[in-house]
Amino acid sequence: MPMLRMLFTLTSVALLAAPALADEATKTVEYRHGDVVLEGYLARPAGEAEVARPGVLIVHAWRGHDAFVREKARELAKLGYVAFALDMYGK
Repeated sequence: MPMLRMLFTLTSVALLAAPALADEATKTVEYRHGDVVLEGYLARPAGEAEVARPGVLIVHAWRGHDAFVREKARELAKLGYVAFALDMYGK
């Protein structure tokens, strides 16, 4: 029984210490490099526009910016990061 109580306590502490899995706020960001128009994807924790957060830059694979990198940005935002999935090839 003491082992079960300790496991319950440790689980409770871990859940309280984990970042809240809040909804994320996302938007498409258009930017330029010379004459090339690029379209990135920004995801951040919802409702926290003014809070400083660590950032993660996501670089896509050879096939280009796709739904996979956008999903990774959203997953990182749920963990408390600001994530930007860049576009290397252009819109």
